[in-house]
Amino acid sequence: MRELGIVKTKDALSGSRADSGGSVSHADGGKPIVLTAPLTETIDHAGYFIQMALASMPMKMEKVIDQKYPKWRELERNSDGSARFMPAGVRLVEASLLRQVSADDIICCSPDDLPKFIGPRTRVVGVSTHNPLGVTFAAGVYASIFGSSREPINSHYAKKLFATLKESPHRHQFQVIVGGSGGWQISQTDSYDELGVDCVVDGRSESDDVLALVAQALRGERLPRFMEVAHPKERAGLLTPSSAPHSALWR
Repeated sequence: MRELGIVKTKDALSGSRADSGGSVSHADGGKPIVLTAPLTETIDHAGYFIQMALASMPMKMEKVIDQKYPKWRELERNSDGSARFMPAGVRLVEASLLRQVSADDIICCSPDDLPKFIGPRTRVVGVSTHNPLGVTFAAGVYASIFGSSREPINSHYAKKLFATLKESPHRHQFQVIVGGSGGWQISQTDSYDELGVDCVVDGRSESDDVLALVAQALRGERLPRFMEVAHPKERAGLLTPSSAPHSALWR
């Protein structure tokens, strides 16, 4: 799944409840399906420039971004605590799953809000990532320019996201499914255990294979480590984020 941009949604997308402090009640035991992406891929400050910078500059240059855009980590949330903005690829996964899953059973959230939505009922955490191991060509070029072999900023935040999932007290209850243009980095380096990933999916989320895979995870069945899904054979089988019932919109 390749992210095409940032997509926003109308407020109050799901049935989760928020208290006066903005935290989500766990009375329902969390959401069965939680979708997320690294912080550096969910922000949209200064347009796409900052995302390109975060994807290529080494961590020691983060302070430069902080000085230029001191509020870049600030994210907008809906009243239920879900993410107002998400990569288009995540919204496309959401739209695909909503063909068979109730809107009350799925939510998109920022990495920092994962503990609010993951609970005993959670069975699937879907992660979309561009550069989890920091091995893209652009990252290597900029690392050389700055005289450093350190990981790029977005790789740091991707690993931070995976660490949050590994440390979840409910980790034994759910499986982590990774998609996005950086999924190959995990499968080709066999980094599943290091990052705590159960399955990497290569292909479009509209595929019936994806729906079957998620249904398998919801039943508590173990998933294969890698799955290449079939591409929709007809144009009608292709979705866009705006196909979601809650009317996702391009920002």
